[in-house]
Amino acid sequence: MAVVEPAIRDTLDRLYERYLAHIEGCLRQMGFSTPHADALVLMATQEGLGLFIGHRAKWEADAAHSIAALRSMLIARYPMLKGG
Repeated sequence: MAVVEPAIRDTLDRLYERYLAHIEGCLRQMGFSTPHADALVLMATQEGLGLFIGHRAKWEADAAHSIAALRSMLIARYPMLKGG
């Protein structure tokens, strides 16, 4: 397994780099002054949701309320989301 783990980590790093670049580019086009930091926070939040409120997670029953709270936080930072 020790041989496989670095290969998986490298593959994930390459995937996340592309994902980060895409999100960062979108945020930059929208005029945000900290697109890199915002993109990292958005990615970390998305990854963390699955750990805590995803399918079969300990707090899965809290998912709807947690997502509503997150939506409010995102709208505060990204008001253009309010219409959607």
